Amino acid sequence: MAAVATPVSAEQNTKIAELSKQLSSEGDRAAVAQELATLAKNGGIAALVSAGALEAIKAALEDAKNANAREGGLLALAALCADMGRPAEPYLMPLLGQVLALLADKQAPVRAAAVQAQAALEGLMCPHGVAAVLPTLFEGMLAQKWQTNEGACRMLKAIAERCPSQVAVCMPEIVPQVTLALGNARQGVKDAAAEAMKACMECVNNKDLEQFIPMLIDTMQNPIKVPDCVHKLAATTFVQAVEAPTLSIMVPLLVRGLRHDNTTAIKRKASVIIENMAKLVDNPLDAVPFLPNLLPGLEKVANEVADPECRAVAARAAKELIRVANEGKTVPPKKADPATVAAALKELIAARNPSVAGDAVFAPTLTYVAGLCASLQDTKNFEFDEWNGVAITPYFVTFLQEDDAEAVTRAYLARAVEEAEREAAANQPELVSYCCGNWVECSPWF
Repeated sequence: MAAVATPVSAEQNTKIAELSKQLSSEGDRAAVAQELATLAKNGGIAALVSAGALEAIKAALEDAKNANAREGGLLALAALCADMGRPAEPYLMPLLGQVLALLADKQAPVRAAAVQAQAALEGLMCPHGVAAVLPTLFEGMLAQKWQTNEGACRMLKAIAERCPSQVAVCMPEIVPQVTLALGNARQGVKDAAAEAMKACMECVNNKDLEQFIPMLIDTMQNPIKVPDCVHKLAATTFVQAVEAPTLSIMVPLLVRGLRHDNTTAIKRKASVIIENMAKLVDNPLDAVPFLPNLLPGLEKVANEVADPECRAVAARAAKELIRVANEGKTVPPKKADPATVAAALKELIAARNPSVAGDAVFAPTLTYVAGLCASLQDTKNFEFDEWNGVAITPYFVTFLQEDDAEAVTRAYLARAVEEAEREAAANQPELVSYCCGNWVECSPWF
């Protein structure tokens, strides 16, 4: 059954435009926001765009001289999230940066509305949109205002609890950024960053590390505790396969351990941990990005430390890492290009409904969905229910018949699977080698 929104009348369109202007006026702005959302729900995204409501909301959020406008824009954003749901996501999520900034507004009503709007966007966000939203959160964590820092950390924590598998994939990007937030001068930000880091680390689901998460976070905040942390980890027997998310947590600590001044025992134990973890790496591609951080330190210990036993342990660990590198493929899996995905989806849509494919109102939805599909491709998730029920159809049904949206999903998914299989076959023979301090491509040796 079609889910395409029923177009609003000219009268309703005029009403939406009037309500958009009233968001910045005196009076009950919450009621105005709710009435606007109700009308928009009936008319769909096209009504919001044609009436200029989206532009009005964006302008209201940016109006530095009118607190009423900022509050009204935030209330409208929250109401639209609640009433319109996923179809509004591509049009509202780009406003997250402004919402985070307004958490630090001088006016209390604006700050309260910003909290409400942030929660609404947080609940609206598709799990496969995690990678796309992270840069905005990272920027918020390092902004000048502590309320924005705290809000970004709180949102990351909430996302980690709601989307653990998607957050786990992004840990190599998350850990360095949240580590910076852990160093914030304000205790409230430090605490929020610590809670976010804990939630993200728990997404990794490595049983060997679970008991050490609080200690690892404490060590990130207090580098003086590196020796004790390394000592306790060295006494642990690691048995679970090691993947990129686990390495993203461990590598910063191990690098510090290798660099620890005048403490041979810690350098030796860090080398032991590296050797043991390297043996548990199933997919060498998970480890290759971290090797440039670890190998120089290991080689320095192997060549310069006075203790011969420590040098021998470091040399063994370096040899194990080089073995992992030599088992890796030359070319890491190519990331899907959202623009290319959008072009392919547009072509498939045009075959069924040319007017939608060329619709300017539809363009933001197409771009957003292409990003979700690219994320699914990058994580090798080719489950039809995820593509159809989560990433594509909930957005496309505002513009297409449901059966058309599903047909587009099936057609593009088939292309994505075929491309992934072709890429895997093409890359299989090639190897990467670490030689004389450099990464070099090797010819097939079998």
